[in-house]
Amino acid sequence: MKANFKLRLKTFCISILMLIVLFLKPNGLISQDISTVGEIYDYEVNDVFHYYLNAGNINGYSGMWSITNIKILDKYYSANNTTVYYVRNVAYKAFYYPDPVLIQKFYVDTVSYSNLNNPIHNGFVDSVYKDPDLYNGRKINFIDFLNDNYVNTMKYVNGCGVASRYFYSWESQSESSDELVYFKKGEEEWGTQMIIVSVENLELIDRISIFPNPAKTTLKIVTDSDDIVEGAVFSLNGIRMKSFELNSKQTTLDISELKPGLYLVQFIINDNIISKKLIIE
Repeated sequence: MKANFKLRLKTFCISILMLIVLFLKPNGLISQDISTVGEIYDYEVNDVFHYYLNAGNINGYSGMWSITNIKILDKYYSANNTTVYYVRNVAYKAFYYPDPVLIQKFYVDTVSYSNLNNPIHNGFVDSVYKDPDLYNGRKINFIDFLNDNYVNTMKYVNGCGVASRYFYSWESQSESSDELVYFKKGEEEWGTQMIIVSVENLELIDRISIFPNPAKTTLKIVTDSDDIVEGAVFSLNGIRMKSFELNSKQTTLDISELKPGLYLVQFIINDNIISKKLIIE
């Protein structure tokens, strides 16, 4: 009896999801206007992209989140111009739970995309539309896979690559969501930055101190630099909680609105990034 009920419930849920996909079409639909591979992966030197991924078991027993910062360093084509190559600077940080494991790495790689004149995903796209609230109104190519085992949706966005990917498995009761949360292309900017602290200049670390630590409602910041120092407080999942500037060698920062926990205080001084761990009680 219980098994039959679970099967009927699962069938009902799948049917509802299929109805949503079939009948709830986004606003601004552009019929039969599927983007090409070249349009989707149209990057330029100095383009910046920030991604946030969250994955885990539905019951919350295990999982991870990660932040990836990408900057395009160079761009070149194959001899026949059918493949584009991008040299990227990548900063990656991931946190695994329930055992607190933090991984952080910085590297340079090269990625390539071919068949630039072909439609994305070989033309198998469920809908094409624009949303003024998403990606500055850039064209979105939406793809949805739905069967008895999993749900998998993707958004390909002109000039931004894969901007969203959601996956849910009925069998393993697990899900993952990978989202483009920020981009900067020339003067165009969208979203909220999730900055990863870069490799630090060890000579500068001692030039800034914070106290008390642990802190409660205020934080004193002392620096020996005469330059204006930009700063920000980040949560452990990379969300910017507070921004500030240091215009003097000693500053008192109000942190009363921040919840107790562990944070990173990041400073930018002379184009160098340094960070300090902060505990708020």
